[in-house]
This record gives sequence, structure tokens and C-alpha cells, in this order.
Amino acid sequence: MSDTQQYSDSTRDSMQCIFGTGFTSPGGPAEMEALLQGSSLAGQTVMDLGCGLGGDTLLLGGEYNAGRVYSVDVDEGNLARTREAVEQAGLSKTVYLTLVEPGPLPFDEAMFDLVHSKAMMCHLPPEDLESLFSEIHRILKPGGGLAAADWMVGDMEALSRAYHDFANDLANTGLVFYFKSAKAHRQALEHTGFVNISLEDVSKQVAHLAREILENVLGPLQQTLRETLGDQGYDGMVSRNRGRADALASGDLQFQYLKAKKP
Repeated sequence: MSDTQQYSDSTRDSMQCIFGTGFTSPGGPAEMEALLQGSSLAGQTVMDLGCGLGGDTLLLGGEYNAGRVYSVDVDEGNLARTREAVEQAGLSKTVYLTLVEPGPLPFDEAMFDLVHSKAMMCHLPPEDLESLFSEIHRILKPGGGLAAADWMVGDMEALSRAYHDFANDLANTGLVFYFKSAKAHRQALEHTGFVNISLEDVSKQVAHLAREILENVLGPLQQTLRETLGDQGYDGMVSRNRGRADALASGDLQFQYLKAKKP
């Protein structure tokens, strides 16, 4: 698999087993509610950038009543799963799926009211972050917003062994992540013209959730995950979930909500 197609079907199945249908990381509907603060997007044009398996897309087009949702991903397998979910939810006339290549986004200037993103920016090299924000700024309408949630790294000078073990485990599995600091995200947003920038560190809540997920992986979900992934795949899933929980507990791995506006 390439950098843009990091997950197999069995991995997708296992992540949904752990995180909930349509999701590839902790949080789910409760996180969307916290990120959007219960606001309605009725009639608005919204992008789900890095839509994954479609969980957030269904919320945007359903509960939040967006007029149009453009679900964008670089992974054909993810979009195939999202397409199935959209059809089952009866949202085919609301959701537009788009396979993209890394780089400029194939959308017109000032097209979107909101760009949403979850656990996507952590896959970008640091040098690409400002280019991404520049593209998001370009496609947003004046007054439009960015609402994202993502994994980041702390600003500590010496990162813990727990963090390095987790990062190395991901790399050894072939998963490509580049954890960047909150400061780097803020600076890139400022440089590309965003205003009303805010970052909210919710790592403590996510750390608690990560421990609960690890307990489920080791307990009630173990048999299902072994059947889905095989023994070796299951052991790797345990290792990654334990590593995530330990890295969050160290304070070096962070999860933050990021919001900004285009003037």
C-alpha cells in the first residue's frame, strides 16, 4: 500500500470495531458536538477533508443538516466505505465524494462555508502544513471557518520514551504520521491569513478514552479483533493502542481542537 492507502479492509473493520462505525480514531459524535458546539450548518456547503470511513460526513449531512457535503480523501478504499454508508443513510443527493491527490485541492475559490477535518493533518510532513492551510483559506468563503481535531506533539524539549516508542511502532507498521506542535499549527494559520485562531487541548479527555479503548481491545473485543486481524495483527493493534495511551499519559502526544476563520 502507498502512503495514501495505508489501511487494508481488515484494518478498517477493526478500527470501526474499536472506535465505532464510520470512525478511525477516538471521539465519534460527541467530539463533533464539542467541536461544532451544537451549531447548525443548515444549507451550508461543507467539506469533510480526510473523510476516512464517513462517520463525520454522515453527521454533517444528517444531524447538522448541511446543504452539501464534499467528502474528500486520498484513499480509494476509504471513499468506497464512505460511499456505502452515504447510500445506506439516504444522503446520496447531499454528499459528493472526491478522490484527490496530495497537493492543491480541485475546488473553486470561496466555495465553502466550513472545512472540517479530523486526524488528517498528522499525516502531512511539517513543510506541507502551510500549503494546506493556504488551500483551505483559498476555498473558504469570506467569513468561512476551519474546524479541525488532530493529533499533535507537545513543546517539551525532551520527548518521553513512551512517545518515541509509540512513534516508532507506527513507523514500523508502515503508517505515516508527522506529529507537529500546536505552535506550528498556529504559526501556519497566521502566515496564511486566518484570524480568530484557537487551539483547545483535550488530551486529558482523550487519554481517559484511550485507556477505556485499550481495556476493550484486551477484553470484550479481543475475539472479534483476532478473527478480523489474525493473531499477529491483533498483537499489533494492542501495541498501538497501548502505545497511544502511554504517549498521551506522558503529555507528549496531544489531541487538540483547532478553529480559525477567513476574514
